[in-house]
Amino acid sequence: MASLISGYEYDIFISYRHNDNLDGWVTDFVQNLEKELRSTLKDTVTIYFDKNPHDGLLETHNVDKSLEGKLKCLIFIPIISQTYCDTKSFAWQHEFVAFNKLAKEDQFGRDIKLSNGNVASRILPIKIHDLDAEDKATLEHEIGGILRAVEFIFRSPGVNRPLSSADKREENLSKTLYRDQVNKVANAIKEIILAMKAPVAKESPVKENNKLKSEPKQEKKRSKIFLVAAGLLILSALIYWLVSPQEPATTTSSPSVSKSLIVLPFEDLSPNKDQEWFTDGLTEELLNGLYTVSELKLISRTTAFSFKGKGLSARKIADSLHVSHVLEGSVRKANDMLRITVQLIQASDDSHLWSHTYDYKKDSIFKVQEDIANNVTRALNILLDPAQKENMFRSGTNNIDAYEEFLKGRAFYNEAHVNGELELLIQANFHFDKAIALDKECAEAYFHHADLFIHSIGDEKHSKTLSGLSEDGNYDQMKKDIKAAIHHAKLPSKKLSFEFAENALSNDWSRIPSFINKEFDLHPGWDDVLTLISPDFMYKRYGRELEMDPLNDQARATITFALIAKNELDSASALYSYSTRNSNNIFLESLVLLHKKEFDKGFDLLSKNNADKDFQYILLELLSGKYQKNYRQLNHSLHSSSFNKVAYMQSPIQIYNAIGEYDKADSVARHIDEKLMGSGTLCNNMVVYGLNFHLSATPNLAARFRELGIDPIEFEKKKYYKFPVVQLKR
Repeated sequence: MASLISGYEYDIFISYRHNDNLDGWVTDFVQNLEKELRSTLKDTVTIYFDKNPHDGLLETHNVDKSLEGKLKCLIFIPIISQTYCDTKSFAWQHEFVAFNKLAKEDQFGRDIKLSNGNVASRILPIKIHDLDAEDKATLEHEIGGILRAVEFIFRSPGVNRPLSSADKREENLSKTLYRDQVNKVANAIKEIILAMKAPVAKESPVKENNKLKSEPKQEKKRSKIFLVAAGLLILSALIYWLVSPQEPATTTSSPSVSKSLIVLPFEDLSPNKDQEWFTDGLTEELLNGLYTVSELKLISRTTAFSFKGKGLSARKIADSLHVSHVLEGSVRKANDMLRITVQLIQASDDSHLWSHTYDYKKDSIFKVQEDIANNVTRALNILLDPAQKENMFRSGTNNIDAYEEFLKGRAFYNEAHVNGELELLIQANFHFDKAIALDKECAEAYFHHADLFIHSIGDEKHSKTLSGLSEDGNYDQMKKDIKAAIHHAKLPSKKLSFEFAENALSNDWSRIPSFINKEFDLHPGWDDVLTLISPDFMYKRYGRELEMDPLNDQARATITFALIAKNELDSASALYSYSTRNSNNIFLESLVLLHKKEFDKGFDLLSKNNADKDFQYILLELLSGKYQKNYRQLNHSLHSSSFNKVAYMQSPIQIYNAIGEYDKADSVARHIDEKLMGSGTLCNNMVVYGLNFHLSATPNLAARFRELGIDPIEFEKKKYYKFPVVQLKR
């Protein structure tokens, strides 16, 4: 078939990896594009589309010669997927790279000037997946510029798949419709083909000069007046810029600037590397302040700190998270001074929108934080009224010494939770105590101070080694700290967060339903009761966070539990189809497989990824028939577990259920139910694994259910289920 332009074999060449057409997506796209082109262009457009199910030619074929004629086309359309950017693949080497070189050397060149003066590439990418940062960089390196593609991507929380004709616009977070995207491709093809058939002539400089010479004198006079006026405007702008060096370069930029940002952990450049507590604290305080700005899409602390020490460029990090801007900085200590350097980077071209260096004096840190946050919002064209500016940093203390002690304590607090070394909470509380002594109204210090006593409750070992208090003593101190935090909280959202914690950790859950649909910080592990009573609320709440922050494992976990509670297990599985695989995601993915009763797949996933041999691993091993130990060994391991450890991962309820010893499962649940805050632990267990014990064995949890407005008997009828009973050697 001939091309519309002589000397070319085809008008369009479709390049794709055959794995992306296993379900016929590419075939359907080509057929729909052909239909759309018939109603867009008067002439018949020819398309080369290899329907051969094998990825590449045979080894005996001359690849270059075989494709030379077919690649001689007007427009090259690569179907960009998760697998397309493999530089060793046939499609990449012999199609994408080959056409890019061929087009640059032919009569038209690769980039075509359109009739409206714009320029378009003859490579017209179609994106069916969001790309990893490395793949995007590989593509842009090959084409020598920014990747511009027509997207055929369906997005929902945790989902990133090709858009289909059956998908509804309102269900797609991208708000794109398949038919509209096909029409965009057809219109782009029309523009390029018409421009190639009738190339835009370049204006001759001589003709332009003649035109200027023939202008009437009046026009010349107007031109001179215009030039003088323009010169004065430029001079005024230059003077204003010179006398206002502190203003961000983009203060007057277009409102269309994307307002998405990641604040990377500031780097400690001090010779002794002894200021990490300060750099991390400064980063967190900036995050907390900017988080109150509703117009700004801000990546979470958890994700931001996951890049710490990785050495990745700001652009790569921004690309992986689909954000447009990066805030990064460093701190260097010299004698008694700290030098803070900060810059706001536009990720698309690595340009600096704003940067500044502060010589930090002890009494100026609050002003430094406010100045950084205000300049960031101004650079992104976010206008804040005085009340919004005040709210950005109202939640902390105004006492410099108390603030520094709080930052030191929080550094130990964070390390304790990351590494599981709860003894570090003792050191954290040493600094929190100092902060409270310096400022009796430091709400955050009280709230963080309570954590040591929370971890001491229900575990005799920790009760003795951490706080030294009795079980009741720990509980009373925890309540005292949280009440003080509530009393001194300055921001309404922060006060609400502390109040929810107080209710979730209490023996009265009657107020908890009132927190649904309210905006406040939720703490992992304490919000399970909300998942229990309103999985839709939790799905929507964390769905927004995961959309904005695709690496946020906390959001992904909560959405997983919500979908399990809604029994939408296929949707839960889809959360992990394109997620970054790490230990958290492996655990959650295997958990979904457990609920789907796909025990073999779950066990294989954990075993191949060297998961810890925790109860979930043993449970999946047991249910998949691959448990290598006999019943006596299993029974011994269950009884040797300390029932004083009330965390769900130490609870053998599920394994007793799996082997059909339901009385023993109830016995474990009863023991936990009798503990202080045992209802919360059982609720956590239930949200993760399902109800594998009878509520009649847990009167305290049943009472909490009634306070939530849930009938325990009806709930058990609907939710209680047994794992397949495993027959073991006895």
